[in-house]
Parts: sequence; structure tokens; C-alpha cells
Amino acid sequence: MSLQFVGYDEQERALTVRFDGGEVYTYHLVPPDAARQAEVALAAGDNGYFKAHIRGIYPFVRAR
Repeated sequence: MSLQFVGYDEQERALTVRFDGGEVYTYHLVPPDAARQAEVALAAGDNGYFKAHIRGIYPFVRAR
């Protein structure tokens, strides 16, 4: 699946992502730099950063 949306709450250090299937997940304790890199990669059409540096590293909850 590919990412459709990335949002970041710097105060909460929470990165929220939505996949093309509609699933929404929030990853917690994500540093601001990692969130910025994920946003830049997504804007360039690259999901590789998320897979290598976010998924499986930070705790998450499924939002919907």
C-alpha cells in the first residue's frame, strides 16, 4: 500500500498516516526530523523512507 497523507503534531510527536486503502495510523514518539523526512519523501512520491525509518520502529495505534 502507498501513503496518501502525512500529518505531524510536533507537540505530541505524533505522525499520522493514511494509506490508499483508507486505513489511518498514528505513530508516536516520532522526532520532528524523521517526520519532516517522511513528508518530503511522500511529496516526492517515495514511500521508502516511511518503510525504512518509521514503520516497525515507533509505536502506533490504528485510528480507523
